[in-house]
This record gives sequence, C-alpha cells and structure tokens, in this order.
Amino acid sequence: MPKIGTIRLFYEGADVNIHEIHYKQNAGFYVKGLSQEFKGLTDFPLYFQTEQALRDDLHAACRKYRELKKKSKMVILYRFEASAEICMNKVGDGSFSGFLNGVSRKIKCNSAGLPRATFGIDFKIASCVNDGVEKKYYGVKESDFAISQYTVRPEGYQEIDFSEERYAFFIHIVESMKKMVVSASSFFDADPDQAISFIENKQKLIS
Repeated sequence: MPKIGTIRLFYEGADVNIHEIHYKQNAGFYVKGLSQEFKGLTDFPLYFQTEQALRDDLHAACRKYRELKKKSKMVILYRFEASAEICMNKVGDGSFSGFLNGVSRKIKCNSAGLPRATFGIDFKIASCVNDGVEKKYYGVKESDFAISQYTVRPEGYQEIDFSEERYAFFIHIVESMKKMVVSASSFFDADPDQAISFIENKQKLIS
C-alpha cells in the first residue's frame, strides 16, 4: 500500500487539510485520514481506479461537505416508555383507559408485555442534516462527540436541539435511576425474614 502523494483539501473552517493518497493492489487509489462524518455526509467511495478520479471526486466532496455542514446541527433524540399500570387509569384487572392526571401524552404506554411498574428512557445524540429535501440523522459518540458516518433512525423519538445543560438533564435522570436501583437492592438482597422487617418498619425503597 505505497504512498502515491498528498492532496491539499479545504473542507472545514479556514484551515487547509493535507491528506495522503495511497494505492492498494487489486483495489485502487484511496485517501487516508478523512473523518467518519465526512465519509457519511458525502457518501465518499473507498477506492478509485485512477488517481485523477480520486482527486476530482474528493474536491467535489469537499464542496458538498461544506454546504451540508451549514445545514447541520446537533440534537438530542429521546423517548419515554412506561407500563400502563403507572401512567393510565386502571378500570379493571389488566384493563386501562386514558392517561393519569399530569402524565404526558408523549410517553409511550404499553399495556402488555411489560412488568407492571416499568419506566424507561432512551436518548442519544445525533447530528441532524437538513438539505431541504430530507433530514438525515448521524450517530454521535458521547465519549468525544465524534460524528459517525452511519445514520440513526429518529422514528418514535422526540427531538430537541443539543446543549450541555440539556444533555446533563438526561444524564441526571439515568443517575437518579441508578440510585433508585441501589436503594431497592437493600430489600431484594434481604432474606425473607429481613424483607418482612423492612416492610413492617415502613422503610422506603424510593426516598
């Protein structure tokens, strides 16, 4: 996989980015160092039959990338799900009708297949690109906020613009639920006699 040369690219900010062009036998010419986001937004191919074709397509991809970056933003996709027992009015054994007072209609209630006291939250960070024709969402790693070349499906999720405060809000929910599990473990780890004592002394699983 010998190095063939270098190429100067302008695709982000005012800086010029220098990348190496290499050749792989039985595959073709390719460029090293392009980000996952660049590859995803531009659908840039991996190999080319000629170096000139690679150079021409790469410059065109840089123009496309700059335009799409102007139309992209970070968002948080989130959804809540709960069992019917804790978010709907119970009208009979296993029968529910209507939401309880104060429960958001945006919470997905499931009346079958879930434990009776179930509440869950799912959220993920994504880069939303809207080119005026369609929206695409690309996954974002939470460890370093690097944007993936792979899309994620937004169906079933609510969407808000990303901010550090909003992200911290969702992380806080997860941490609070961890504390609830730790608190409940004092009951579940007990033997039957201790569990009875736990209940009769009116101790609480959730403070």
